[in-house]
Amino acid sequence: METSYKLVFKVEIESLFDASGKLSLAKMEHLAMVITTLQNAGFQTLLVSSGAIALGTAKMGLAGPPKELITKQAISAIGQADLIKYYQMFFDSFDQIVAQVLITKDVITNPLRNNNTKKTLNRLLQKGIIPIVNENDSVSIDDIILNDNYPLALIVAQLTHAHVIVVKENKEDLFRIIIRNNPKMIMVSEEGLFKLANNIKSGETIAEQINFDCKTRQPIQSSEKNNTKEESGLAYTSILVNGFPQVLIDS
Repeated sequence: METSYKLVFKVEIESLFDASGKLSLAKMEHLAMVITTLQNAGFQTLLVSSGAIALGTAKMGLAGPPKELITKQAISAIGQADLIKYYQMFFDSFDQIVAQVLITKDVITNPLRNNNTKKTLNRLLQKGIIPIVNENDSVSIDDIILNDNYPLALIVAQLTHAHVIVVKENKEDLFRIIIRNNPKMIMVSEEGLFKLANNIKSGETIAEQINFDCKTRQPIQSSEKNNTKEESGLAYTSILVNGFPQVLIDS
C-alpha cells in the first residue's frame, strides 16, 4: 500500500475495567489484538489510553480515587507504571513493540517541545512501533480536571497529522470513527472495523470507505459557532480542531 494512514485509537477506562472496577485482563488483551490488527492492516497507529489513576488507586489499596489534586497526580504516576506494563505484556504476545510517550498540553504552543515530540512520534511510527500516549500528570493536570482524554487525542492527531480517530465505545464491540476534515461520525462493529482496515490495506482510500459526503474530497470548513447537530444517533459540534470535532457527545 502506497499510503500509510495514521490512526489515533482512544480508549476510555470503561473499556479496560470490569463491572466491579477491576482491570480486565481479557479486555486489555482483546484491545491489544484489535489495535495490532489495525497496525498490520497498514495503519500507523497511536494509542491514547485512560486508566492510570484507577490502576494507581487499586495498587495503593484505596477505596476510591483521592479527591486532593496533588495526591491524584501521585496516584496517577503509580498507576502509569502498571498501565504501560500491562500494555507491553499484551502487545508483546502479538509481537508488536510499543513505546510510552508522556506529553503535556503546551507541546502544541512550545516550538521546541512541539518539534521534538513530532520527531519522536513520527520516528516511532516509521519503525512500526505503536506509541502509547498519556498526559504527564506529574506536571500537568488538564486531563485530570476534565476527566476526559479526548482533548489529548486531538493533540496527538494534530502532532502527527492523523487521518482518523477511532474511539472505543463503552458498549462491547462498538467503535466510533471520525475522519479528518469531516465532523460527521459513524459507529461500526469490530467486524466492520476490520473490514474497513482490510479494504484500506487493499489500496482503497478512507474517503471511499467512510462515505459521508466525501465525494468532493474537499475539507469541511470550521465554524466559529459551537452548534450541536444530530447525525446517526450522535451529537457533534461544528468546531473542528485540526479537522476533528472538538467535543464528542452521546445524544
